[in-house]
Amino acid sequence: MASSPRSSSALPAHVVVFLDALPSQVLGASLRALRTLLSRPGQFMHEWPKPCFLGLVDDDEDLASAALPAYEAIDDFFVPSTFLGPDVFNVSTFLSSWAHKMTAIDVTFSANHINKAVCQALRRCTRLREVSLDSSPRMTHVFQAVAHHVSRLNVVMTRGDAVDWTPLVTSWLASGHAEHLSLRCIPVATDALARAVSRTPTLRSLAIFACDDVVEQLLGIGESLRHLTRFSFGTKVLVLVGRLLDFVDIRSLTSVTLSCSMPLHPVFYTLCGSPALEELVLRWCSLTVRNDDDVVGHWSRLRVARFDGVDFSADVFDTLLASLTSSQVLEHMGFHDCSTVSVVPSGFTADARSALDEDAPLFKGKTKN
Repeated sequence: MASSPRSSSALPAHVVVFLDALPSQVLGASLRALRTLLSRPGQFMHEWPKPCFLGLVDDDEDLASAALPAYEAIDDFFVPSTFLGPDVFNVSTFLSSWAHKMTAIDVTFSANHINKAVCQALRRCTRLREVSLDSSPRMTHVFQAVAHHVSRLNVVMTRGDAVDWTPLVTSWLASGHAEHLSLRCIPVATDALARAVSRTPTLRSLAIFACDDVVEQLLGIGESLRHLTRFSFGTKVLVLVGRLLDFVDIRSLTSVTLSCSMPLHPVFYTLCGSPALEELVLRWCSLTVRNDDDVVGHWSRLRVARFDGVDFSADVFDTLLASLTSSQVLEHMGFHDCSTVSVVPSGFTADARSALDEDAPLFKGKTKN
């Protein structure tokens, strides 16, 4: 293959333009397939520099297969895939063939596909850095196959036959290369896992959803979580949010995701004091009480802001927009199904407008005039 557009910052459309500019005789089969794939309309085909296998239909499957050599990595690969269809798809064969490109794999809901051959193939995926597992006992074999090199682990309970993940996860946390841990709906009987989380200095990112037992254990231990710079949390218990944030270093947080069906104005104003914040995601909460001190966030590094199902009052929404416009590097801003006001303040800059999600206009959803 003579040429390949490897830049991770290139958009799919830019890749197509690049390929169109090359002499046809230097385009191999993989680049021709890539150009056709990226040119097709559709929600899922426009992926670069890593492919997405969702939504492939008809001859898109053959195109994706032919284009794989042109991709720099295969990220977030889901097993079983619709990529080749359930009748002909062989997980271990695919993993073995593309072991040198695999960087992340999702095997949740895939216990029936896990066998010795799959685990052996995973051991050859030396670039693998992230794995997503469900709580099936079979998944322990997957974890043991990849734990020596993954730095990001996501575990979710999807069925009632959950095993005790504490020994496996705590040993991984002690390995020295654990950077991100996500737990969703995982029952934990003791505080051993919470202690390991609080005592793992390499851990920079923690996501806990519907695991209030783990949160209670972290609070009970009372040890600092100041090593965390990325924090994601989902709960139905309001008091846990503020208490847990007391243990992190607010000024060092670069990413915060909160999914809580409750008023979050105290937390929001706390986050206004996070100068390092680069990503903020709030879901299913309400922000309707303005701070008496008119606190505005100074988020000069903020790149991504997303709000899903948030109920805003007009004055808090004004405060939020003022905080967002403090960023000079905002790349993406989306408001999905939010209750918002209907007029953008004059201070809302053209750069900030350009960061709006085109598929989710600023005022999509309910409005308050």
